[in-house]
Amino acid sequence: MVPEHPADAERLASVLAAMGWKTVAEGGEVTVEAPASQAAEVNRAAAAAGITLRVLRPHEASLEDVFLEMTGARSGDNGRPEASS
Repeated sequence: MVPEHPADAERLASVLAAMGWKTVAEGGEVTVEAPASQAAEVNRAAAAAGITLRVLRPHEASLEDVFLEMTGARSGDNGRPEASS
């Protein structure tokens, strides 16, 4: 999500973290680990803190994201780590 004023990003992350969500503020944006079904609750929490959101964009994991999370691997097809160039 992106607050209307980039300077509010750190405060927004703190407000949401205090409510129990895992947050990361970086580059004027805040990422919150919460199901998309909680978007309205996150928006209300921001508004209650006096922060207007310019963008609230739920992220749905791709099939690849889900696979990598389940396997814990970021390797090639052969099970060996990918070679670095």
